[in-house]
Amino acid sequence: MTIAWTSYKQWLESTLLSPLPENQPCPLPGDLSTNSRTLQSGQWFLPLKGTQFDGHDYIEEAIKNGAAGTFSERQVSSTVPMILVKNTLDTYHSIAGGWRSTLPSIKTVALTGSLGKTTVKTMTSLMLATQGETFSTPGNQNNEFGIPKSVLNLKADHKFSVFELGARHPNDISTLVKIVQPNVSACLNIASPHQEIFGCREMTMNTKLEILKDAPPQCKGVVLYDDPTLLEKAKKIKKDLITFGFDKRAAIFIQSHHIENEMLLVGLNIFGKNLEVSLSLYHESFPINLAAAFAITEALGVSSETCVKGLEHFKGLPGRFKIHRRPSYTVVDDSYNASPESMKAGIKSLFKLFPKRKKVLILGEMFELGPSSDKKHREIGSFCAQEKPDFLVTVGNHARLLADEAEKRGFPKKSVQRFDDVSELLDSIHSINNKGDLFYVKGSRKVQLDLVVAQLIS
Repeated sequence: MTIAWTSYKQWLESTLLSPLPENQPCPLPGDLSTNSRTLQSGQWFLPLKGTQFDGHDYIEEAIKNGAAGTFSERQVSSTVPMILVKNTLDTYHSIAGGWRSTLPSIKTVALTGSLGKTTVKTMTSLMLATQGETFSTPGNQNNEFGIPKSVLNLKADHKFSVFELGARHPNDISTLVKIVQPNVSACLNIASPHQEIFGCREMTMNTKLEILKDAPPQCKGVVLYDDPTLLEKAKKIKKDLITFGFDKRAAIFIQSHHIENEMLLVGLNIFGKNLEVSLSLYHESFPINLAAAFAITEALGVSSETCVKGLEHFKGLPGRFKIHRRPSYTVVDDSYNASPESMKAGIKSLFKLFPKRKKVLILGEMFELGPSSDKKHREIGSFCAQEKPDFLVTVGNHARLLADEAEKRGFPKKSVQRFDDVSELLDSIHSINNKGDLFYVKGSRKVQLDLVVAQLIS
C-alpha cells in the first residue's frame, strides 16, 4: 500500500502550519520514528514532548542518523524537509487515526478496565489468531504514546487487532478510542487503582466508559454484568451490549470453575450453549477474564467453538502470577503491579493452588489509592491474618500498616518482617530464605519487587 501527501494533508488539517514537501517521497505512516536513536535511514522523525523530555532536542541527531525529513513545532535549522505543526503529539494521533481509517477490513477490539486488561487482551488475541492474522498491542503500550505507535504497525493482511487502552486522566480513553476506531469496545471492570488520580470511583468509571461513549456508532459494546452501577451507565450509552459475569442473567456467564492437577477447568454458558474450557495455569481472576474474552469474540461474530483452541497457547504473562519452580522451593512472581482486589485474588489463588506448601508472602506497598490507602492496606493485613501464611514480609511505609493489622488480628509477631524499601530487603534476603518453600511476591511497580524475584530465582 502507498500513501500520498494528499492523505497527510487531510489527516493533519487541524494542526498543519507549513506546506507539505510534495516534491519529496511520501513516507508510509509505519516509517515514522519518535526515537532518534533507533531511527533507521530513510524514516521521518516525529519529536514528541513529555514532562521530562523534548524530542525537538534530538532533531539534529535524527538527521545525522539518516532521517529523510522531520516534523517540528518550531523552526529549527535542518538539512532535510521539515513540516511545521501546532502539536506533535496531536500530529502523531492524527496520522495514526488516518492510517487506521485506510484499513477498514481489520476487525478491531478496544478494551479497558482497572484489572485484567493485558490478560484479556492476550486471551482474546490467541483465540482470534485461530481465524486469521491478529495484531495486539505489545506489552503495556496502552497510553497516548504507545497506542499510536501500535496502530501504525497495522498492515493490510491483518484480519483482527486487539488494543488495550489505559488512562491516567479524564478524556484519555476518549482520545485513544478515536484513534483505534474499534468494531468492539469492552469495559471489563472498575476497581481501586488510580483513585489517587481520579479522586473517586465514579470519575474512574466515567473515564473508563469513554471507551463506549466515544467509539464509532456501529461499534458493539461488551461490559461486566456483575457491577450494577457500571452496567446501568453502560446501558445508557449503548443499547446493544453483550454482557459477561458470574450472574446467570449475563449473556455469557460462568457456571463452574475448579482446579484439577494444577489446571483450571471452567464451565461457561454462552448464549445458552455450554462450553468447557481448560487452562494449564490457574488464577482466581482467570474465569472472569475468560468470560470477557469470549464475550469479545462473540461480539466480533467469531464462534466460541471455533476459536477456543487458541487458549492452548496461553502461558501466562511475566510478573502476573508467573510460577518459577526450583529444586527445593517455588517462586510465584506477581510483582508487575498491585491493587487491593488483585492482591486478595493473588493470595487466594496461591492458597488454592498450593494448599500444603509452606508459604512466605512478600507484599509491597500499593500506590494510587488516595485517601483510602491506610484503610486498604489494613484490610489486606486482616486478610493475611485470616489466610494464615507461614511468614509475612512487607516492603514500604504503607505496607507497615498491613503488617500492623495482621499482628493486631492475631498473626504471630515472630513471623513478620518489615522493610522500608526493596534495597533493604535485598540486603537481608538470606534472612527469609529458610522461612518457607513457596514465595509469593506482589506490590506496586514503583516498589520494584521484580528485583526480589530476580534474586530469588537466580
